[in-house]
Amino acid sequence: MIENYPIETFLCHRRGMKLIDKLLSYTEISVDVEANITKDSVFLEKGGVPAWIGIEYAAQAVATLSGVRALLNNENIKLGLLLSGRHYHCKQPYFLLGQKLVIHAQENFNDGKMGAYRCTIMNENKEEIASVSLNAYVPDKLEDIGLRTS
Repeated sequence: MIENYPIETFLCHRRGMKLIDKLLSYTEISVDVEANITKDSVFLEKGGVPAWIGIEYAAQAVATLSGVRALLNNENIKLGLLLSGRHYHCKQPYFLLGQKLVIHAQENFNDGKMGAYRCTIMNENKEEIASVSLNAYVPDKLEDIGLRTS
């Protein structure tokens, strides 16, 4: 079962920017991932992580969905770019130290390059505490958009 693979198997984020801890479940068009707010969380301040970081939690859930798909199709994981986050709402100003978050990413559209996703962040009681709509783009090569890979 791929749920037992380390999250780094699906996610390109490294060097302190990996905010997702675990793949919980997946379908063809969705994933549930877990993020734990600990004393080692990159953006921790005042006993929590600011709510606006929820957009990045959602983006990394989308990236995990892409990575799961690549692994299942025996393809290389590609780096995607977050184009927009719309209608972000969060019911609390911080994700609190010790809080366990479940982030659900649901694909609404994907043409192989562009994708649209609806994401929700739930607390350990499965209550929705945040939601956002994301758009992402996966270039064929990073050089095509002016980025170098080395």
